[in-house]
Amino acid sequence: MSTNNDGIVYYQTNGNASFGAFWNDFFSGQGLNANIYDPKILYDSQADRFFMVVLHGSQASNSIMLLCFSQTNNPNDGWNIYQLQGNLLNN
Repeated sequence: MSTNNDGIVYYQTNGNASFGAFWNDFFSGQGLNANIYDPKILYDSQADRFFMVVLHGSQASNSIMLLCFSQTNNPNDGWNIYQLQGNLLNN
C-alpha cells in the first residue's frame, strides 16, 4: 500500500496496482468538506489488519481525525472508518 496527500494505492505482490483512489473518492459518503492530508498507514501483524490515520480540516471548526481499519488483511475487502473530532474540548 502507498499513500500521499492525494490518495491511496494498493499493490499486489507482483507490483501491479489493484486499487487506487483520491481521498475524496475513498472517503465518499463521510460528509467531509475540507482538505484531507497527512495519511499514515501501518500493518498490524498481530491483528492481521491495516490501520490508517488521515487528518481532515485545518481549523477547529472542521478538524477531524479519520481512523481506518481494514476489514480483513486484504484492503480490497473494505474499511471500517471512524471520525474523531479534532477539537473535543471546543477550545
